[in-house]
Amino acid sequence: MFFRKITGRELARWFNRPALRKACSVMALILCMLGTWGALRIGLSRTLTQRALRTGSLAEANRAVQLSPNDPEVYRARAANLSKRGEFGLAVEDLRQAIVLRPSDYTLWTELGKRLEKSGDPAGAVAALAEAQKLAPMYVSTHWNLGILLLEQGQRDEAFRELRSATLSQPALFRKVIDLASQEYGPDSLRVAAALNPRNTQERLALAHYFIGNSQTREALKLVREIDALSNDDRRELLTELVKANCFAEAYEVWADGNGRATTNQSRGVVDNGGFEEAELSHNPGFTWRIDNRSSSWISIDSSERHNGARSLRIDWQGNPSIDDETVSQLLLIDPGSRYRMDFVARAKDLLTGGAPIVQIIDAGQNEKLGQSSRLPLATSSWEKFSVEFTTTAQTRAVRIILRRENCAEPVCPIFGSLWLDDFSLQRQESERQRAW
Repeated sequence: MFFRKITGRELARWFNRPALRKACSVMALILCMLGTWGALRIGLSRTLTQRALRTGSLAEANRAVQLSPNDPEVYRARAANLSKRGEFGLAVEDLRQAIVLRPSDYTLWTELGKRLEKSGDPAGAVAALAEAQKLAPMYVSTHWNLGILLLEQGQRDEAFRELRSATLSQPALFRKVIDLASQEYGPDSLRVAAALNPRNTQERLALAHYFIGNSQTREALKLVREIDALSNDDRRELLTELVKANCFAEAYEVWADGNGRATTNQSRGVVDNGGFEEAELSHNPGFTWRIDNRSSSWISIDSSERHNGARSLRIDWQGNPSIDDETVSQLLLIDPGSRYRMDFVARAKDLLTGGAPIVQIIDAGQNEKLGQSSRLPLATSSWEKFSVEFTTTAQTRAVRIILRRENCAEPVCPIFGSLWLDDFSLQRQESERQRAW
Protein backbone atom coordinates (compact mmCIF):
# COMPACT_ATOMS: atom_id res chain seq x y z
CA MET A 1 0.00 0.00 0.00
CA PHE A 2 1.21 3.49 -0.88
CA PHE A 3 -0.61 5.15 2.05
CA ARG A 4 -0.76 4.16 5.65
CA LYS A 5 -2.41 5.61 8.67
CA ILE A 6 -0.25 8.20 10.46
CA THR A 7 -0.58 8.20 14.18
CA GLY A 8 -0.90 11.34 16.26
CA ARG A 9 2.46 10.76 17.83
CA GLU A 10 4.19 10.56 14.45
CA LEU A 11 2.43 13.77 13.33
CA ALA A 12 3.54 15.61 16.46
CA ARG A 13 7.17 14.49 15.96
CA TRP A 14 7.01 15.75 12.35
CA PHE A 15 5.79 19.22 13.37
CA ASN A 16 8.34 19.44 16.15
CA ARG A 17 11.24 19.35 13.75
CA PRO A 18 13.33 22.54 14.21
CA ALA A 19 13.59 23.32 10.50
CA LEU A 20 9.83 23.16 10.01
CA ARG A 21 9.15 25.35 13.00
CA LYS A 22 11.57 27.91 11.69
CA ALA A 23 9.97 27.87 8.23
CA CYS A 24 6.50 28.38 9.73
CA SER A 25 7.72 31.31 11.79
CA VAL A 26 9.28 32.94 8.76
CA MET A 27 6.11 32.44 6.74
CA ALA A 28 3.98 33.98 9.49
CA LEU A 29 6.31 36.95 9.70
CA ILE A 30 6.12 37.46 5.94
CA LEU A 31 2.33 37.31 5.99
CA CYS A 32 2.23 39.78 8.86
CA MET A 33 4.52 42.15 7.01
CA LEU A 34 2.46 41.85 3.86
CA GLY A 35 -0.72 42.58 5.82
CA THR A 36 0.90 45.52 7.53
CA TRP A 37 2.16 46.89 4.21
CA GLY A 38 -1.27 46.45 2.66
CA ALA A 39 -2.88 48.30 5.54
CA LEU A 40 -0.26 51.04 5.28
CA ARG A 41 -0.90 51.37 1.54
CA ILE A 42 -4.66 51.63 2.09
CA GLY A 43 -4.21 54.12 4.91
CA LEU A 44 -1.77 56.23 2.92
CA SER A 45 -4.05 56.02 -0.11
CA ARG A 46 -7.07 57.24 1.87
CA THR A 47 -4.99 60.05 3.39
CA LEU A 48 -3.88 61.16 -0.07
CA THR A 49 -7.48 60.88 -1.30
CA GLN A 50 -8.80 63.17 1.42
CA ARG A 51 -5.97 65.62 0.85
CA ALA A 52 -6.55 65.60 -2.90
CA LEU A 53 -10.26 66.35 -2.38
CA ARG A 54 -9.40 69.17 0.00
CA THR A 55 -6.62 70.78 -2.04
CA GLY A 56 -7.63 69.77 -5.56
CA SER A 57 -4.21 68.22 -6.17
CA LEU A 58 -4.34 65.88 -9.16
CA ALA A 59 -0.84 64.56 -8.36
CA GLU A 60 -1.93 63.30 -4.97
CA ALA A 61 -5.07 61.77 -6.53
CA ASN A 62 -2.86 59.91 -9.03
CA ARG A 63 -0.60 58.68 -6.22
CA ALA A 64 -3.66 57.42 -4.32
CA VAL A 65 -4.76 55.42 -7.37
CA GLN A 66 -1.27 53.90 -7.71
CA LEU A 67 -1.21 52.86 -4.05
CA SER A 68 -4.70 51.36 -4.02
CA PRO A 69 -5.90 50.51 -7.56
CA ASN A 70 -8.70 48.28 -6.29
CA ASP A 71 -10.33 50.97 -4.13
CA PRO A 72 -13.31 52.69 -5.90
CA GLU A 73 -12.99 55.72 -3.64
CA VAL A 74 -9.65 56.76 -5.13
CA TYR A 75 -11.19 56.83 -8.59
CA ARG A 76 -14.14 58.81 -7.29
CA ALA A 77 -11.77 61.36 -5.75
CA ARG A 78 -9.69 61.69 -8.90
CA ALA A 79 -12.87 62.08 -10.96
CA ALA A 80 -13.92 64.96 -8.69
CA ASN A 81 -10.59 66.72 -9.22
CA LEU A 82 -10.71 66.13 -12.97
CA SER A 83 -14.25 67.59 -13.07
CA LYS A 84 -13.04 70.75 -11.33
CA ARG A 85 -10.50 71.10 -14.14
CA GLY A 86 -13.22 70.62 -16.75
CA GLU A 87 -11.79 67.28 -17.88
CA PHE A 88 -15.15 65.50 -17.81
CA GLY A 89 -14.18 62.76 -20.26
CA LEU A 90 -11.35 61.56 -17.99
CA ALA A 91 -13.64 61.91 -14.97
CA VAL A 92 -16.15 59.62 -16.69
CA GLU A 93 -13.43 56.98 -17.22
CA ASP A 94 -12.51 57.04 -13.54
CA LEU A 95 -16.14 56.74 -12.46
CA ARG A 96 -16.68 53.81 -14.80
CA GLN A 97 -13.68 52.09 -13.21
CA ALA A 98 -15.09 52.80 -9.74
CA ILE A 99 -18.40 51.24 -10.82
CA VAL A 100 -16.61 48.13 -12.09
CA LEU A 101 -15.17 47.73 -8.58
CA ARG A 102 -18.49 48.55 -6.82
CA PRO A 103 -21.37 48.21 -9.31
CA SER A 104 -24.22 48.40 -6.77
CA ASP A 105 -23.31 51.86 -5.44
CA TYR A 106 -26.09 54.19 -6.63
CA THR A 107 -24.06 57.28 -5.68
CA LEU A 108 -21.37 56.33 -8.21
CA TRP A 109 -24.03 55.95 -10.92
CA THR A 110 -25.42 59.34 -9.93
CA GLU A 111 -22.04 61.01 -10.23
CA LEU A 112 -21.45 59.26 -13.53
CA GLY A 113 -24.75 60.61 -14.86
CA LYS A 114 -23.83 64.17 -13.90
CA ARG A 115 -20.37 63.90 -15.50
CA LEU A 116 -21.82 62.37 -18.67
CA GLU A 117 -24.20 65.30 -18.95
CA LYS A 118 -21.27 67.72 -18.59
CA SER A 119 -19.28 65.78 -21.19
CA GLY A 120 -22.06 66.14 -23.75
CA ASP A 121 -23.65 62.68 -23.53
CA PRO A 122 -27.26 63.33 -22.44
CA ALA A 123 -28.50 59.86 -23.37
CA GLY A 124 -25.72 58.25 -21.35
CA ALA A 125 -26.47 60.59 -18.46
CA VAL A 126 -30.14 59.54 -18.42
CA ALA A 127 -29.15 55.86 -18.55
CA ALA A 128 -26.74 56.29 -15.62
CA LEU A 129 -29.26 58.17 -13.47
CA ALA A 130 -31.94 55.61 -14.36
CA GLU A 131 -29.59 52.89 -13.10
CA ALA A 132 -29.10 54.85 -9.86
CA GLN A 133 -32.87 55.07 -9.52
CA LYS A 134 -33.22 51.30 -9.99
CA LEU A 135 -30.57 50.63 -7.34
CA ALA A 136 -32.19 53.01 -4.82
CA PRO A 137 -35.87 53.33 -5.77
CA MET A 138 -36.90 54.54 -2.31
CA TYR A 139 -34.43 57.43 -2.24
CA VAL A 140 -35.75 60.91 -3.00
CA SER A 141 -32.54 62.07 -4.66
CA THR A 142 -32.49 59.38 -7.36
CA HIS A 143 -35.96 60.29 -8.62
CA TRP A 144 -35.30 64.02 -8.27
CA ASN A 145 -31.97 63.96 -10.14
CA LEU A 146 -33.41 61.91 -12.97
CA GLY A 147 -36.51 64.11 -13.16
CA ILE A 148 -34.50 67.34 -13.37
CA LEU A 149 -32.27 65.91 -16.12
CA LEU A 150 -35.26 64.69 -18.13
CA LEU A 151 -36.89 68.10 -17.74
CA GLU A 152 -33.75 69.82 -19.04
CA GLN A 153 -33.90 67.55 -22.08
CA GLY A 154 -37.53 68.40 -22.77
CA GLN A 155 -38.96 65.00 -21.74
CA ARG A 156 -41.71 66.59 -19.65
CA ASP A 157 -44.02 63.63 -19.07
CA GLU A 158 -41.23 61.32 -17.93
CA ALA A 159 -39.66 64.13 -15.90
CA PHE A 160 -42.77 64.94 -13.88
CA ARG A 161 -43.39 61.25 -13.21
CA GLU A 162 -39.98 61.06 -11.55
CA LEU A 163 -40.40 64.37 -9.73
CA ARG A 164 -43.80 63.30 -8.41
CA SER A 165 -42.23 60.03 -7.20
CA ALA A 166 -39.77 62.12 -5.21
CA THR A 167 -42.63 63.96 -3.49
CA LEU A 168 -44.08 60.67 -2.24
CA SER A 169 -41.21 60.37 0.22
CA GLN A 170 -40.71 64.11 0.76
CA PRO A 171 -44.03 65.99 0.45
CA ALA A 172 -42.37 69.36 1.03
CA LEU A 173 -40.88 69.09 -2.47
CA PHE A 174 -44.35 69.41 -4.02
CA ARG A 175 -44.19 73.20 -3.94
CA LYS A 176 -40.90 73.09 -5.85
CA VAL A 177 -42.53 70.81 -8.42
CA ILE A 178 -45.35 73.38 -8.76
CA ASP A 179 -42.74 76.04 -9.52
CA LEU A 180 -41.09 73.80 -12.12
CA ALA A 181 -44.46 73.07 -13.76
CA SER A 182 -45.32 76.77 -13.87
CA GLN A 183 -41.97 77.50 -15.53
CA GLU A 184 -42.65 74.82 -18.13
CA TYR A 185 -46.32 75.51 -18.88
CA GLY A 186 -46.75 79.16 -17.85
CA PRO A 187 -50.40 80.20 -17.39
CA ASP A 188 -51.75 76.96 -18.89
CA SER A 189 -53.47 75.75 -15.73
CA LEU A 190 -54.81 72.56 -17.34
CA ARG A 191 -51.34 71.37 -18.28
CA VAL A 192 -49.92 72.39 -14.90
CA ALA A 193 -52.64 70.41 -13.10
CA ALA A 194 -52.16 67.41 -15.43
CA ALA A 195 -48.39 67.39 -14.88
CA LEU A 196 -48.77 67.56 -11.10
CA ASN A 197 -51.82 65.32 -10.73
CA PRO A 198 -52.37 66.10 -7.01
CA ARG A 199 -53.18 62.97 -5.03
CA ASN A 200 -54.17 64.13 -1.56
CA THR A 201 -55.62 67.06 0.38
CA GLN A 202 -52.35 68.84 1.06
CA GLU A 203 -51.25 68.64 -2.57
CA ARG A 204 -54.61 69.92 -3.79
CA LEU A 205 -54.44 72.79 -1.30
CA ALA A 206 -50.88 73.69 -2.31
CA LEU A 207 -51.88 73.81 -5.97
CA ALA A 208 -55.06 75.74 -5.14
CA HIS A 209 -53.01 78.40 -3.33
CA TYR A 210 -50.73 78.62 -6.36
CA PHE A 211 -53.72 79.14 -8.67
CA ILE A 212 -55.19 81.81 -6.38
CA GLY A 213 -51.88 83.66 -6.39
CA ASN A 214 -51.98 83.61 -10.19
CA SER A 215 -55.60 84.82 -10.43
CA GLN A 216 -56.82 81.39 -11.58
CA THR A 217 -59.56 81.05 -9.00
CA ARG A 218 -61.78 78.81 -11.12
CA GLU A 219 -59.07 76.17 -11.19
CA ALA A 220 -58.44 76.68 -7.47
CA LEU A 221 -62.10 76.10 -6.58
CA LYS A 222 -62.19 72.98 -8.74
CA LEU A 223 -59.41 71.51 -6.60
CA VAL A 224 -61.04 72.65 -3.34
CA ARG A 225 -64.32 70.94 -4.33
CA GLU A 226 -62.42 67.65 -4.66
CA ILE A 227 -61.45 67.77 -0.97
CA ASP A 228 -63.82 65.71 1.16
CA ALA A 229 -63.20 67.39 4.52
CA LEU A 230 -61.53 70.79 4.55
CA SER A 231 -60.14 71.64 7.99
CA ASN A 232 -61.04 74.93 9.67
CA ASP A 233 -57.46 76.16 9.43
CA ASP A 234 -57.22 75.34 5.72
CA ARG A 235 -60.60 76.95 5.05
CA ARG A 236 -59.55 80.09 6.93
CA GLU A 237 -56.29 80.30 4.96
CA LEU A 238 -58.11 79.93 1.65
CA LEU A 239 -60.68 82.55 2.65
CA THR A 240 -57.97 85.02 3.61
CA GLU A 241 -56.17 84.61 0.29
CA LEU A 242 -59.33 84.82 -1.80
CA VAL A 243 -60.55 87.95 -0.04
CA LYS A 244 -57.10 89.52 -0.35
CA ALA A 245 -57.24 88.78 -4.08
CA ASN A 246 -60.73 90.40 -4.25
CA CYS A 247 -62.23 87.06 -5.32
CA PHE A 248 -65.32 87.55 -3.18
CA ALA A 249 -67.74 85.18 -4.91
CA GLU A 250 -65.19 82.36 -4.72
CA ALA A 251 -64.43 83.21 -1.10
CA TYR A 252 -68.13 83.07 -0.30
CA GLU A 253 -68.42 79.58 -1.79
CA VAL A 254 -65.57 78.33 0.40
CA TRP A 255 -67.06 79.97 3.48
CA ALA A 256 -70.64 78.88 2.78
CA ASP A 257 -69.63 75.27 2.26
CA GLY A 258 -68.25 75.12 5.79
CA ASN A 259 -71.02 77.13 7.45
CA GLY A 260 -74.22 75.62 6.11
CA ARG A 261 -75.13 78.54 3.87
CA ALA A 262 -76.59 78.44 0.37
CA THR A 263 -74.25 79.27 -2.49
CA THR A 264 -76.92 80.56 -4.89
CA ASN A 265 -77.52 84.16 -5.95
CA GLN A 266 -80.07 84.45 -3.14
CA SER A 267 -77.15 85.11 -0.80
CA ARG A 268 -76.15 88.23 -2.74
CA GLY A 269 -77.20 91.46 -1.05
CA VAL A 270 -78.38 89.69 2.13
CA VAL A 271 -77.03 90.57 5.58
CA ASP A 272 -76.14 87.32 7.32
CA ASN A 273 -77.67 86.92 10.79
CA GLY A 274 -79.01 90.46 10.59
CA GLY A 275 -81.15 90.00 13.70
CA PHE A 276 -78.38 88.26 15.68
CA GLU A 277 -80.60 85.28 16.35
CA GLU A 278 -77.64 82.97 15.86
CA ALA A 279 -75.77 83.36 19.12
CA GLU A 280 -72.29 83.17 17.57
CA LEU A 281 -69.69 85.76 16.70
CA SER A 282 -66.38 85.08 15.00
CA HIS A 283 -62.83 86.38 14.86
CA ASN A 284 -62.25 84.51 11.60
CA PRO A 285 -62.65 85.83 8.05
CA GLY A 286 -66.01 85.09 6.45
CA PHE A 287 -69.36 86.49 5.47
CA THR A 288 -70.99 86.91 8.86
CA TRP A 289 -70.43 89.22 11.83
CA ARG A 290 -66.77 89.41 12.73
CA ILE A 291 -65.16 90.86 15.85
CA ASP A 292 -61.98 92.89 15.38
CA ASN A 293 -59.14 91.08 17.16
CA ARG A 294 -57.67 94.47 18.09
CA SER A 295 -60.87 95.74 19.71
CA SER A 296 -60.76 96.36 23.44
CA SER A 297 -64.55 96.43 23.74
CA TRP A 298 -66.69 93.62 25.08
CA ILE A 299 -69.02 92.28 22.38
CA SER A 300 -71.75 89.75 23.02
CA ILE A 301 -75.14 88.45 21.89
CA ASP A 302 -77.71 89.76 24.36
CA SER A 303 -81.07 88.14 25.03
CA SER A 304 -82.18 90.69 27.64
CA GLU A 305 -82.50 93.53 25.11
CA ARG A 306 -83.89 93.04 21.61
CA HIS A 307 -85.95 94.92 19.09
CA ASN A 308 -87.42 91.94 17.28
CA GLY A 309 -86.79 88.27 17.80
CA ALA A 310 -84.97 86.95 20.85
CA ARG A 311 -81.53 88.58 20.68
CA SER A 312 -79.50 91.66 19.76
CA LEU A 313 -75.84 92.63 19.57
CA ARG A 314 -74.38 94.37 22.63
CA ILE A 315 -71.13 96.37 22.71
CA ASP A 316 -69.70 97.50 26.05
CA TRP A 317 -66.95 100.11 26.04
CA GLN A 318 -64.79 101.00 29.00
CA GLY A 319 -61.49 102.64 28.15
CA ASN A 320 -59.61 104.28 25.29
CA PRO A 321 -59.73 102.00 22.24
CA SER A 322 -58.06 103.05 19.00
CA ILE A 323 -60.14 105.13 16.62
CA ASP A 324 -59.08 102.65 13.91
CA ASP A 325 -60.82 99.76 15.66
CA GLU A 326 -63.44 98.07 13.50
CA THR A 327 -65.44 96.95 16.48
CA VAL A 328 -67.64 94.59 14.51
CA SER A 329 -68.04 94.13 10.77
CA GLN A 330 -69.54 91.94 8.08
CA LEU A 331 -68.45 91.21 4.52
CA LEU A 332 -71.25 90.54 2.05
CA LEU A 333 -71.66 90.02 -1.67
CA ILE A 334 -73.43 92.73 -3.60
CA ASP A 335 -74.25 93.75 -7.17
CA PRO A 336 -72.14 96.35 -8.97
CA GLY A 337 -73.63 99.59 -10.25
CA SER A 338 -76.67 99.44 -7.95
CA ARG A 339 -78.40 101.60 -5.33
CA TYR A 340 -79.06 100.16 -1.87
CA ARG A 341 -80.50 101.16 1.48
CA MET A 342 -79.44 99.45 4.66
CA ASP A 343 -81.74 99.71 7.69
CA PHE A 344 -80.98 98.83 11.31
CA VAL A 345 -81.95 99.89 14.81
CA ALA A 346 -79.81 100.97 17.77
CA ARG A 347 -80.14 102.03 21.39
CA ALA A 348 -77.64 103.17 24.01
CA LYS A 349 -77.23 103.29 27.76
CA ASP A 350 -75.01 105.85 29.48
CA LEU A 351 -72.72 106.13 26.46
CA LEU A 352 -70.11 108.83 26.98
CA THR A 353 -67.45 109.68 24.37
CA GLY A 354 -66.07 112.41 22.16
CA GLY A 355 -66.21 110.08 19.17
CA ALA A 356 -69.72 108.77 18.62
CA PRO A 357 -70.31 105.31 17.10
CA ILE A 358 -71.25 105.20 13.41
CA VAL A 359 -71.91 102.49 10.82
CA GLN A 360 -70.07 102.70 7.51
CA ILE A 361 -70.39 100.89 4.20
CA ILE A 362 -66.99 100.29 2.59
CA ASP A 363 -66.26 98.94 -0.89
CA ALA A 364 -64.37 95.75 0.04
CA GLY A 365 -62.29 95.74 -3.12
CA GLN A 366 -61.42 99.43 -3.41
CA ASN A 367 -61.49 100.15 0.35
CA GLU A 368 -63.48 103.31 -0.30
CA LYS A 369 -66.41 104.59 1.75
CA LEU A 370 -69.73 104.31 -0.05
CA GLY A 371 -72.02 105.48 2.76
CA GLN A 372 -72.23 106.29 6.45
CA SER A 373 -74.97 106.50 9.06
CA SER A 374 -75.66 109.48 11.23
CA ARG A 375 -74.29 109.36 14.78
CA LEU A 376 -75.71 106.53 16.83
CA PRO A 377 -77.38 107.46 20.15
CA LEU A 378 -75.23 108.35 23.14
CA ALA A 379 -77.68 109.01 25.95
CA THR A 380 -79.90 106.29 27.29
CA SER A 381 -82.65 105.83 24.73
CA SER A 382 -85.21 103.48 23.30
CA TRP A 383 -84.66 101.79 19.96
CA GLU A 384 -84.07 104.20 17.09
CA LYS A 385 -84.13 103.41 13.38
CA PHE A 386 -81.18 104.31 11.13
CA SER A 387 -80.65 104.06 7.38
CA VAL A 388 -77.63 104.25 5.11
CA GLU A 389 -78.10 104.79 1.39
CA PHE A 390 -75.24 104.06 -0.98
CA THR A 391 -74.48 103.26 -4.62
CA THR A 392 -71.99 100.63 -5.69
CA THR A 393 -69.54 101.28 -8.51
CA ALA A 394 -69.15 99.19 -11.66
CA GLN A 395 -66.21 97.44 -9.97
CA THR A 396 -67.89 96.73 -6.62
CA ARG A 397 -68.38 93.04 -5.90
CA ALA A 398 -68.65 93.11 -2.10
CA VAL A 399 -69.03 95.63 0.71
CA ARG A 400 -68.19 95.66 4.38
CA ILE A 401 -70.58 96.86 7.07
CA ILE A 402 -68.41 98.34 9.85
CA LEU A 403 -69.21 99.68 13.31
CA ARG A 404 -66.55 102.17 14.33
CA ARG A 405 -66.22 105.59 15.97
CA GLU A 406 -65.99 109.05 14.51
CA ASN A 407 -62.64 110.79 14.68
CA CYS A 408 -62.12 112.60 17.95
CA ALA A 409 -60.92 116.18 18.30
CA GLU A 410 -58.50 115.09 21.05
CA PRO A 411 -55.73 112.45 20.79
CA VAL A 412 -57.04 110.73 23.91
CA CYS A 413 -60.68 109.84 23.37
CA PRO A 414 -62.11 107.28 25.82
CA ILE A 415 -65.56 105.78 25.52
CA PHE A 416 -67.77 104.31 28.26
CA GLY A 417 -71.22 102.74 28.19
CA SER A 418 -73.24 100.26 26.18
CA LEU A 419 -74.73 100.10 22.69
CA TRP A 420 -77.19 97.61 21.20
CA LEU A 421 -77.75 96.93 17.49
CA ASP A 422 -80.45 94.83 15.82
CA ASP A 423 -82.43 94.10 12.66
CA PHE A 424 -79.90 94.79 9.91
CA SER A 425 -81.45 94.47 6.46
CA LEU A 426 -80.51 95.51 2.95
CA GLN A 427 -82.83 96.50 0.12
CA ARG A 428 -81.93 97.18 -3.46
CA GLN A 429 -83.42 100.46 -4.66
CA GLU A 430 -84.86 101.14 -8.10
CA SER A 431 -82.91 103.52 -10.29
CA GLU A 432 -84.45 106.72 -11.64
CA ARG A 433 -84.84 105.04 -15.02
CA GLN A 434 -86.66 102.06 -13.48
CA ARG A 435 -89.03 104.32 -11.56
CA ALA A 436 -89.78 106.34 -14.70
CA TRP A 437 -90.53 103.17 -16.63
